[in-house]
Amino acid sequence: MADFPFKIAELHNPNPEGTLGGENHADIEKKQNEEIVAIQKNLGAGGVEGTKESLKDRLNVSLNSDGTLKLLTYDKELKILYIDII
Repeated sequence: MADFPFKIAELHNPNPEGTLGGENHADIEKKQNEEIVAIQKNLGAGGVEGTKESLKDRLNVSLNSDGTLKLLTYDKELKILYIDII
């Protein structure tokens, strides 16, 4: 089971010399795949796009501190999202 979104996963890479330090290579791959799928499910199929560095930065632009949406206007021609200040 994936650790995401509850904690950062502890993932291990196989040793470049070919030994796995006791950890089964299939188990390493399975854990990595579970984490990737958990992230994809959390973000959605469309992913996230924009100019901010992270999903957290993008949410901070569009959400008030109480979690409600800020008022936004999207200009389809310019493909720009404006925050309406009331």
